[in-house]
Amino acid sequence: MNADNFVEQVKKAKPNKESLLSLGVSDEYIAKVDQAYSINQRYTTAKYTQPLMDLVDRFEVSFLEIGMIGFNSKLEESSIGSIVGTVESDLLVVDDVLGEVKVVEYNTNHTLWSCAQNEANFLDAIAVAAAFLEKATFDDDLYENQEAIRAVSEHCSMLAGGEKYQSFYQMLLGLE
Repeated sequence: MNADNFVEQVKKAKPNKESLLSLGVSDEYIAKVDQAYSINQRYTTAKYTQPLMDLVDRFEVSFLEIGMIGFNSKLEESSIGSIVGTVESDLLVVDDVLGEVKVVEYNTNHTLWSCAQNEANFLDAIAVAAAFLEKATFDDDLYENQEAIRAVSEHCSMLAGGEKYQSFYQMLLGLE
């Protein structure tokens, strides 16, 4: 998946205002959700051919959160790779040598999770995760359905490149 397709998919997963109001959330929270899913384009010409780096560079995704995944407002080069975001307080990194997307523990070089074989696969997988998490927000039965969560985490890991990535999607989706 490329950055443009990812933005389209994520915008489709945006919860509507009525659904959010039914949960009893504040107007401030609804405004925050609107801002997160706006995903404005900064400029039209891509500087990067890699889709995740293109996404962070060309679009305003710093307000977007998918589960525990947050995105940086700009790319950050590091000895561990290109830092594109965070997973909680740890770093979401593209390995500059292998192209693999992974989570690296903050202030170390320790890989906590391998997330995807490459950037395109990562965007494919987290687009599916985003759609599931949005549905589960409004459906308590789905939110607690461990078999459904397992199935979606398996699907995401296959999109990401295989079984190697499954533990990341299990964590992201809340599989117990």
